Amino acid sequence: MILTGLIGTGPWACETFVSAAFGGQIREELDQMKLHREIAELESHVVVCGYGTFGKTVAARLREMGRDVVVVESKEAGYQRALDADLLAVEGDARREDRLADAGVERAATVVGAIDDSKVNIQIAIAASRLSPDAKLVVRAGDQMDEALARRAGADEVVVPEIVSGEQVCSGL
Repeated sequence: MILTGLIGTGPWACETFVSAAFGGQIREELDQMKLHREIAELESHVVVCGYGTFGKTVAARLREMGRDVVVVESKEAGYQRALDADLLAVEGDARREDRLADAGVERAATVVGAIDDSKVNIQIAIAASRLSPDAKLVVRAGDQMDEALARRAGADEVVVPEIVSGEQVCSGL
């Protein structure tokens, strides 16, 4: 009787242990596979590199306009915030061509360097232009000197948030 009970509960205990030990990891891997598949199916989407305040705003407005967006974010917390906002996202440094490739940059219509560091955004533009020469490159720059450098690096459009916000204030007066 005891042997029968042990034989009957053995598979259940084993399944419970395996599920507890590996269930979360398996779920995470399945979610990653689904994410990669969804990104692979995109065409003419926008890759937003950086999910701070600027990148988050850009991604949200693009989604409101009905555009497909893939975020590339190096910080785990920002990456998780992008996923929590139901965005497709790739975790890693957007200056790396393999991270941009994971975001489908070669099929993207636009790449936005949205990081709060002009030099990093310029490096992103250079890497993205190698992988997708026809994509529009939009770069956030800190000042007008960085704007000129970004244009020489191939940026089609350069946004200096301080200038844009200053113009916005004046237009409202």
